[in-house]
Amino acid sequence: TAVFIGRETELQRFFDVLKEDDPRVICVRGATGRGKSEFLREIARRLRTGSELSAYRPADLQYANLLCGLREIATEYEDRAYSLVSVLLQVGAAVSQVTGKNPNRALIAEAEGKRIWESAGELASALVSDFVTTKAPETAAKLGELLGGILPNASLEKMLQTMLGEYRQPDVEEYVKLLTRLREAAPDCRFVLLFDNVQIASDMLCAAIKYLARRVPQRFYLVYAFNDETEAGREFEKRHWSDLKALGQTEIEAPRMTAPDLRRWIEVAKGSSAGVSQELLEQVCEVTDGRPFFIARWMKSKDFERGRIERPEHLDGYLKSDFGAVKTEARKLAQLTAMLPGPLPGGCADYAAILGTGVAEVDSLVLELSQHQLFAESRERPWFRHSLVQSYIVTNELSGAVRKSLAEQTVRGIKAKFETAPDQYLPIVAALLAETDETATAYATNLALANGLAARGELYAALAGLERALAAADAMKDKERLAHVLLRQASIYDDWGQWDKAEATLGRAERTAAEGSGTMAAVVHQKGILRQLRGDYDGALALYQKSLDIDEGLGNLAGMSASYHQMGMVKQDRGDYDGALELYQKSLAIKERPGDLAGMSTSYHQMGIVKQHRGDYDGALELYQKSLAIKERLGNLAGMCKSYGQMGTVKQLRGDYDGALALYQKSLTISERLGDLAGMSKSYGAIGVVHLARGEKEKAREGLRRAAALFREMKLLVPEPLEKLLADLDGGEGKAG
Repeated sequence: TAVFIGRETELQRFFDVLKEDDPRVICVRGATGRGKSEFLREIARRLRTGSELSAYRPADLQYANLLCGLREIATEYEDRAYSLVSVLLQVGAAVSQVTGKNPNRALIAEAEGKRIWESAGELASALVSDFVTTKAPETAAKLGELLGGILPNASLEKMLQTMLGEYRQPDVEEYVKLLTRLREAAPDCRFVLLFDNVQIASDMLCAAIKYLARRVPQRFYLVYAFNDETEAGREFEKRHWSDLKALGQTEIEAPRMTAPDLRRWIEVAKGSSAGVSQELLEQVCEVTDGRPFFIARWMKSKDFERGRIERPEHLDGYLKSDFGAVKTEARKLAQLTAMLPGPLPGGCADYAAILGTGVAEVDSLVLELSQHQLFAESRERPWFRHSLVQSYIVTNELSGAVRKSLAEQTVRGIKAKFETAPDQYLPIVAALLAETDETATAYATNLALANGLAARGELYAALAGLERALAAADAMKDKERLAHVLLRQASIYDDWGQWDKAEATLGRAERTAAEGSGTMAAVVHQKGILRQLRGDYDGALALYQKSLDIDEGLGNLAGMSASYHQMGMVKQDRGDYDGALELYQKSLAIKERPGDLAGMSTSYHQMGIVKQHRGDYDGALELYQKSLAIKERLGNLAGMCKSYGQMGTVKQLRGDYDGALALYQKSLTISERLGDLAGMSKSYGAIGVVHLARGEKEKAREGLRRAAALFREMKLLVPEPLEKLLADLDGGEGKAG
């Protein structure tokens, strides 16, 4: 909407929260078309103008000292949220104004020479590294000037994928440290990051938001909006809500528009509401469910002039009128866009290649769609003004024949771009191929997309790709491919802990896969893992044995090794240590043939645990050392951390406290390097217990307190044994420590 009317109670609540240091996560939730995005835009506008911030604005500063950014997340594949890089640059620019320091031109030249804009993740890491190294946050202003035009579409998700990767936690730590330093440099500033449509964001982005919510310093706020009416919204709530609530977030419900607010809106937009009856206002609010999106459409329709409103089931008629009012070429562009999973990376240039016309002509079509409020105002990356517009076109303006024709035309048009930048165009090509007759290509492309997404932790998006691959395999009547896709789906459900869904999907895969095939062996093996997780050890062993028999017949060494290993874990869980060692040894012998170092390291570590349980400490240490040597060779820091921890436990069990402390310290150092809070808390706790065993109470108290503090930092309850140890040491003050 062009003007913002009403919702003052909710806005006041938002700014009241902003006056407090905690909680620093604010959620704006509501149904489709309820005005959540406009609510965030109004927040951004008020933050920028400073109208609500007199308590925080020094009299001598002429700019808003709360900085914010807002970009809508367009799809599950590319989160066009406001880039943290952009936020970082804005914050740095503000600090420059606060401090009055001059930019460091040498650093800018160095950054330009690195070509660090080629990857948002590399950019963030380089910026953080340079800032921290040179202690010059004032350089952000010139860096922003230098890079502002290069990174208009930097992806928050891609950056955080890099920064939150297994070996990149130190970069995140440096980023948090930088935010802390910026806060200290600008003591009168508060900073707000705004995210819209989070329900269609990837798991990686959601994890990043939760991570940052735990770690960013005070006076930094994370605000997000999500649609709780859609299937994606319900899935988001199911998977992430409890974690966000545990962070103490504030929830603001986007309200329905009321008749008095609607009258004010009409007066502002039309100049007068004299001819509009109270009865009609109430009817409009009821029919539209108080959704500003449809109310805005009604106000510009002939129904407004006639003093009437369509029935709820006919509200799409207003969109039909808007869609029919644009040129044929503009309608085709909108139809094509509605089939895409997100904006084309090349914007108007990509559309020009697809439609066989010039960029200027495409730009004029985008402008026309924007003027009719079908597209958003951005002409660099054209996209819909609202998801309801896309939904309308998909449902009402795209026949099967039109979908197929447009998909084929688009794939041809962006073929060259796909070949030169496959990562950027793969999600788009995969979705479009599913609309064509190229079923084999559609299967392979969507499977490749799904595997890549799953590897990056974007499981929800991966399932969408797998559904398209499944449809292609079904169209080809290829049972083996069907079974393979079902197996991949089941593994994702397993990762989510949705065991019933995983088991049902595996059952379908088992009925589909050819008897005695490698796919059948993998399906049966996965069923065994589910049985083991549920405590059905006999059932798990029977399934692992069946999988092993199939793989032996096929000569599949990797499958055989995996079955022996899992059977060993079942034996270990049941306390049959001799049986477990025998099976681990068989698995190890197979891994040694092709030189599977990572697999061998896992076997050595697991065999060490069995030896430790049996009290064979020398044997356990020898095996842990073998595992550690391989991990060092592979650079597996997380694995090295576990090995040092286990070796420290063995030393502690033998009474070698000096040796235990040295090993726990090594584990702690790696955990700190990785930013692994759970690992750090475990190491501090172990160090504290060793000091306690030596009678060194002060050192014990220090280690245990640090462990407890890390649990609180992770928003987790401090384990009861740790609470008790602290209470005993502090004379009942452990919980307060």
